Amino acid sequence: MLAVSSRVREGMVWFRTGHFYSFYCSKYENDPIPTIVMINWIHGTHPNTGHVHNYIQAINLSYVPRNYRKKFIKMWLPTLQANGGNVRLTWQKVVQRWPFMRYAIRRYLLKRNYLRFAREIPPDKVEDEVISTWTRDYSLMAVKHMAMVADKAGSRETRRNIFAKQLSKYLYKYRTSR
Repeated sequence: MLAVSSRVREGMVWFRTGHFYSFYCSKYENDPIPTIVMINWIHGTHPNTGHVHNYIQAINLSYVPRNYRKKFIKMWLPTLQANGGNVRLTWQKVVQRWPFMRYAIRRYLLKRNYLRFAREIPPDKVEDEVISTWTRDYSLMAVKHMAMVADKAGSRETRRNIFAKQLSKYLYKYRTSR
């Protein structure tokens, strides 16, 4: 049976929901050293397929544009500090409050030595590490993925129009929420 937990220990580090982490990922597609915010840990065996799940779901902040990273940090850090680190970041909360982060969600496998040199980023150093990562900005790849997912069945021109509408809707929501 599949289970979802808010924390897990991998090596010497406890991964907890809503906290910031950095590590070296040996099985990476684009980002070898992601800076993430953990959402949850999914583990267990799927009852229908028998597939074994053991991974964390997280938001890779390298796939979020820099100005959106700033906005997220300025909104999330006070919540994290005010509650003493006892917070729960869920997928529903992410989609509702920060829709621009939807395409930065990633899954990282555990227990196969895929995550190395993991460390939790202290709250006072989060802004320095997350916002100042100019060399690791993969946000353009996430935007391209958003365009491809927008409408796979339509023509190329239709995909562009749908992508433009979605992007303008998200940007309007971002501008008006200040």
